[in-house]
Amino acid sequence: MKKITLSFEELNKVLGYIYTILSDKSVEDKSKNVIFLVRDDVVTLVGYNQVTFSRTTLEEASVEDIPEDGWEFQVKSSELSKIMSAYSNLFKTKVEKVDFEENGVRTRITVHEVPVDSEKDARLAQDSIFDVENAPIMNKILNDIKTEFPAENNSVVCTDLLLYISSLMPLMSNDSANSTASKLNFAEDYVFTMSSSASAFFQNRLNDEFKGITLGYSSVSFLKKMCEGTDYIAVARNKNYLCIESGNTQAFMRYKPIKINYKAYIQRRSKEKGIVVDRLYMKDVLRRMSGIAVDGKMSVESNDALVVTNEVFQQEVPLENCKDGTVGIHFKISIPILTSLILGSDEVFASNLFIYFVETTRSYILYIQDKTGAWFASTQAAKS
Repeated sequence: MKKITLSFEELNKVLGYIYTILSDKSVEDKSKNVIFLVRDDVVTLVGYNQVTFSRTTLEEASVEDIPEDGWEFQVKSSELSKIMSAYSNLFKTKVEKVDFEENGVRTRITVHEVPVDSEKDARLAQDSIFDVENAPIMNKILNDIKTEFPAENNSVVCTDLLLYISSLMPLMSNDSANSTASKLNFAEDYVFTMSSSASAFFQNRLNDEFKGITLGYSSVSFLKKMCEGTDYIAVARNKNYLCIESGNTQAFMRYKPIKINYKAYIQRRSKEKGIVVDRLYMKDVLRRMSGIAVDGKMSVESNDALVVTNEVFQQEVPLENCKDGTVGIHFKISIPILTSLILGSDEVFASNLFIYFVETTRSYILYIQDKTGAWFASTQAAKS
């Protein structure tokens, strides 16, 4: 009878990657499965959605009675998650090994529970058995997940990539596969994301693999997870996928061409009217305001002060600088949106924040950046 024995700890760790892929809101419940590929003595776990899949080769796995053509099966992620959770953080026992074996049309999962104190609690050594559904794997999915990783690839420093992802991902939305806000765009000149309320741009200094493509939310989320665990990743690109490798894990992210006419957002910028504030102090004031109400008003009252108000609160923010013609600008603003547009890490970016105003008939377009010009973000604010 086909059987594999896995390390409980390693299985738990790898499932973390897979659940990241399956958490994408575009994935239907029936498609949320953990796929097992067993061939020779190698066990590979796969997480798959329409735009991203990953496969991880397990280091601690033993196999029994596996035929020459291998063994392929899948288990519902929700069922496996419940089983794994039930045996985490135990008091008197621990789980080191888990068996998966073929049991007719189902898969039998045996959890081997052993006592923490083997002398005192020997009777607590138990095997728990779960028989779970084993739905067939669709041929298209099987073909996809066996895609070869390109032999030619480049190395990318993870901290470089994380700078973009960590700064821009908070502005993205995990709502649907087709919304503009669920995409991260890697153009030749900028990495950017856009929503109905805001946009944010970083100068693109990444490898050529990260140019001319758009990735969806789950791909970006998985890329972030892969980068957080290592210093370097291997990157390649074929006609369908951006391919990433780190340690025992390979990920394939289906990309699309950039369809947004983003140049207009860049060309509309003007530095004719603007102010300079202290980045950290501005964030403190915005946090103070958002604790009271989500909407507020701001006005450049003089060359020295930006006055911020809502229904019950008023304060001046000292200006480091103010351009001619800026005094007298008044606008309404969403405090959470403005806060989200102060991009990146406070430790990495300059202490001064530049806010420029481009006037339209009924509003101002706010452009926020620092003195390096490496990034900028924008939103529209109605005149008040």
